[in-house]
Amino acid sequence: MLEIENDFTSTNKYYLLAIENTNYNDLYKNHNESYKTVGKCILDEVIVRTAYNLNSKIINHENLRFNAQNLLKKYGNHYSKSIDVIISKILFRTTYVVGEHSRSYYLNDVNLKKKVVVTSFSLDTKGKNVIKKLKKIRSNQDSQLKFLNKFFDPRKLKIDIDSIYKELKNQLEFNPEKAKYIIRLNNALQFHQGVYIFKYDKLKTQRLYSSFTMLKKEDRKLVTYDGKRLLEIDIKNSIPTLFSLLLTNSISIDYNILFNKYNKSLYKYILMFLERAKGIDIVEVQEFQRLCLAGEIYEDINLKYERRIFNRVSYENDFSADESDYDIDTRKSTKIDFISMLFSKEGTYLDMEIEFEDKFPSIANFLYEIKKENYEYLSHILFSIESEIMINLVARKFNNLNRGRVPLFTIHDCICTNEDNISRLSDFMKEVLKRVTGHNIKLTVD
Repeated sequence: MLEIENDFTSTNKYYLLAIENTNYNDLYKNHNESYKTVGKCILDEVIVRTAYNLNSKIINHENLRFNAQNLLKKYGNHYSKSIDVIISKILFRTTYVVGEHSRSYYLNDVNLKKKVVVTSFSLDTKGKNVIKKLKKIRSNQDSQLKFLNKFFDPRKLKIDIDSIYKELKNQLEFNPEKAKYIIRLNNALQFHQGVYIFKYDKLKTQRLYSSFTMLKKEDRKLVTYDGKRLLEIDIKNSIPTLFSLLLTNSISIDYNILFNKYNKSLYKYILMFLERAKGIDIVEVQEFQRLCLAGEIYEDINLKYERRIFNRVSYENDFSADESDYDIDTRKSTKIDFISMLFSKEGTYLDMEIEFEDKFPSIANFLYEIKKENYEYLSHILFSIESEIMINLVARKFNNLNRGRVPLFTIHDCICTNEDNISRLSDFMKEVLKRVTGHNIKLTVD
């Protein structure tokens, strides 16, 4: 029978997700241990991908397709026979169509009704090789960001995985309401084992996506670095504030350098943005900016309406939001809808558009016009500006001042460090933001 893990202290095991009551020994009784190890890894991957699909409530078949070359790269020649063993009993797969798409792998109906548990495999030679490949594949390091990547050191970076699993283990089910717990546990497990993600989206948003950004906020509070707890400093109302400052061209950043390096289309777009913004009612812009700088924009909008069904996939990836953040008549729900409205196609969030237009008609009309060019570009621009400030102007320069000795982790509009250095980092952030924006930007420390 399946060995279910409840203890994560062993350094000679790799922990991963499995379907309850799966008897790997029976399934792979005619194969050696290497095939069983690969089978466990592939099933773990299918479980996680399925959870992401359920969580988004949008079945994306692309997410369930497995490229044969990638499987070969990760698991070697064993992968095909390892999958064949679990086809029909646990998984079923679609047909490979040459030149169109790879095969998709799905949990069968029986296993979709079962709970997810944690199992493991031994880090023997084969196991170590698999993990080594996984670590290499998951990390897309950029030479310019080595000063941040170096802090992802499993010898120093620890997470209280026991507490997280204890909280989640009764919630690990395949349904739209519970799938988020599977994702959350997977991210924490990977973090615990030093299988880190480190990817820099230089072409669109210039955002850094890492294992740290993927952790839930409450789980990040359970992370320590070199035995010391970590604290976060974030910009209050970051995106609305940057948007309001962009409307008055108040951000001291060289956009030519920032955008032309990777995406010349964004540079053309921001020039158009700044030119057209001159036609907005200045009194209206000043009031909008005042509310953003005061950290009161969501409270002022104070939207009260029945929740509309919407595609949360993009928002969740970019803002670390989930179903639990979305409660009617709360600040969080207003924030989610406001930013979603700001970055979505016209008419997608009609209730919020109406509310915003009622309060800021000139800005709303401006938004409508610039979105005609490309509705996605505004998010790319604001994310890029935010990343430039947080990664290059704050984190990189603070790192240089401290000769790389202070741990730093960026979470988009937030920077994390140990409690010994949080005060100095906060003061430095305030100085940088005042110099770049001309305003005293509100920060929160948590």
